[in-house]
Amino acid sequence: MTFLRTWTPRGSAIARIVGATTRDLADFQTEVKMWVFPEKVDGRDLGDIINTQHENVKYLPGFRIPENVVSVYLQYIINTTVCPSDQ
Repeated sequence: MTFLRTWTPRGSAIARIVGATTRDLADFQTEVKMWVFPEKVDGRDLGDIINTQHENVKYLPGFRIPENVVSVYLQYIINTTVCPSDQ
């Protein structure tokens, strides 16, 4: 699983590249998780917009993000990640 963080145009641009690359090459897992902070755009969660419209309308409007890129909130990553020392 690949993780990216984004709250700038650069993060979304990198997510587009990594998403397309991992989708097209068999050596990679296809799902890319993109970290987002909880924020609202026109009353909707930005993460939900990214997951349904496949576009970061706030930081990179007009550019589609591949469907294998899934936005997740940073708090979710913190709560679900297992530290190697805990294993």
